[in-house]
Amino acid sequence: MKLSRNDICHCGSGKKYKKCCLHNDEQQIASQNTVQSNQVAPELGPIENDAITRTLTGEYTQPVRLCYKVYDKHALHGKIFKNMKCMSYDSPNSRWVWLFDYEAKNLSFEQKYNEIPKHSRPIVIGSFFSENADEMYLDIRSPERAEHAIVFFDRYIPRNIAEVTDAIILNRIIKQREMMLLNDFNNFFKGVTIVDKAKEFEEMMENSKDEIDPKGFLFNFLDKEGKKTAPDVERIRTNYYEDGIDSIKLCFQIKKLVALNKLNGKELTSDDIVKMTIDAQGLIDSK
Repeated sequence: MKLSRNDICHCGSGKKYKKCCLHNDEQQIASQNTVQSNQVAPELGPIENDAITRTLTGEYTQPVRLCYKVYDKHALHGKIFKNMKCMSYDSPNSRWVWLFDYEAKNLSFEQKYNEIPKHSRPIVIGSFFSENADEMYLDIRSPERAEHAIVFFDRYIPRNIAEVTDAIILNRIIKQREMMLLNDFNNFFKGVTIVDKAKEFEEMMENSKDEIDPKGFLFNFLDKEGKKTAPDVERIRTNYYEDGIDSIKLCFQIKKLVALNKLNGKELTSDDIVKMTIDAQGLIDSK
């Protein structure tokens, strides 16, 4: 899709195209027009294609979609987002982009605000979109950004207007060859089976009531589940309002370890993940 001068720039800076990459793109097109028509642009080699990627704020690229229940869409868009300087409306894509600037500039990522080159600021660290009036999604490129987003937006969005409920996470690190797919997170989350472990557990507990030997049923179920490897895409209940940020933060850390192990060719099972969670919780409790 061709960008107009007033669209948000394709580079992710958050600036308008005319104030960012338009001039360079025009020069590049002019330069390309001088070469022979049969010249083919070089492709990335296998090593470059398999390279793992990081965000501009320094984390491994592991897409997360935060799911919000919306109670007052008009107030959310017309008052809250509109009055936040770090939010900018991208009309061609019908989304609000969250910029690493203004109210958000002090968020502590691996790459701090002042460490990002001035010509690259502000960068987009997330984007909100809605598919219906009572739901909203925030697409972000790392679990670390998701942790910050949950706490940050809870400070600005009253809970009677919108609440975060779930997180959908890709249990692997994005490689260079997949970078273009990040322009639309539906490439990872739409049309695929998203495993909801919390829902599966609730259904298992409900089904056990009808069994002659409920304990035996539960043990068999858990034994079978424990041998399964982590799904590619998983839906997690945030439980933020009940447990605070530490619970979901620990969960995100485990999912990052799952992704890093997968990168090294090791598929973790549910038993492995439970053990890692217990060990990690023990370290937290001992501090």
